[in-house]
Amino acid sequence: MAALAAHGGLVYAALAKPGSSVFFDAEVVRGRGCDFYALYTAGHNLRHGRSVYDEGPAAVKTPCRFGFRYLPVAAAAGVPLSFLSPRAAYKTWILLIELAFVAGLYCVWLLARKNASAFVPLAAVWLVFTPMYLELRLGQYSLVQAVLVTIAATAYRSGANRLGTGFFTASLCFKLNTWLAAPALLRERRKEPLLIGAAILAATSIPHFLIFPDSIASFVGNLGTASVSAAHGFTRGNLSLSMLAGIVWPRAFSATVVNAIFVLVVAAGCVTALRSKKMDLADQLAFWLALSLLAYKHTWEHHYVMALPLITLLALRGRTIAFWIGTALLAMPTPYYFFRGSWTPFEQFVHHGQKPIGLIILLVAMLMARKG
Repeated sequence: MAALAAHGGLVYAALAKPGSSVFFDAEVVRGRGCDFYALYTAGHNLRHGRSVYDEGPAAVKTPCRFGFRYLPVAAAAGVPLSFLSPRAAYKTWILLIELAFVAGLYCVWLLARKNASAFVPLAAVWLVFTPMYLELRLGQYSLVQAVLVTIAATAYRSGANRLGTGFFTASLCFKLNTWLAAPALLRERRKEPLLIGAAILAATSIPHFLIFPDSIASFVGNLGTASVSAAHGFTRGNLSLSMLAGIVWPRAFSATVVNAIFVLVVAAGCVTALRSKKMDLADQLAFWLALSLLAYKHTWEHHYVMALPLITLLALRGRTIAFWIGTALLAMPTPYYFFRGSWTPFEQFVHHGQKPIGLIILLVAMLMARKG
């Protein structure tokens, strides 16, 4: 009951007008739903025959928004919501996130084989996971992605392969980070999501970019790393491994280092995870989703909700000290609230290191855990 009350508090706080000073993103981004309104605008543009990346005068007016960063097919999720007013659409999206959250908890119940002693601690972790506050306040999409992967993992583990294929294909089209799991799918001879996902993305993206050729630059610009300046997302809100590397080794920090970290993390994942015989496909999907957070250059605090599938599947192998340490580091806010003014190098390291270090602990624990 306490965990339920805590989650209710997170939802209430996320919808409150002033942002919590406990979180960098809530304090700096004054508006609510700024990430959601990118999806809303993209859906509105798609419905009216414009590029999903159009931010010109014809674009719908919203209270705030960031740019749309995904492939055109993802904008389809915003089309039905674009029939509502911006604020009504945001509230509807919050409801959909919470419904996805409930679906995720039901999958945890199934993965725990309907064992209350295994389910209750995991449900509590999901309910008190503080990055959910930012997920709801910004109207983000990371929890939806985490639940798509959780449902796919549950389906594959229970032998419902077609259901698993359907939901994992949806994740491949919604956000691109699950494409990193391609080696795991190929190893398990489950290439259907990759083939179907590639076909859907090609069938929807190629015509869009042919009709709106200027949109190619808008999308591709999100992929590269032109600079490691604050203007390119390397701020106090960036809790990626790349940003931590910049704190530890500031003189050598560059776009080349960021790109090298991505390659090295993915390569290390391939070498370790694919050689492991302890993880089934469900474990692998959760592992690679979490690993994408370590590889990506712009991992914000709310993105860490995508570690929930890993936390779930690791816990079912045994809740060790490493599990609880890593989970606590991800579930708790960073000490941002206590660090004001100019930060010391130690404060920078603590703030930027808490999440990636916690994630590394969980990933290593997953590789070393006994077979479930």
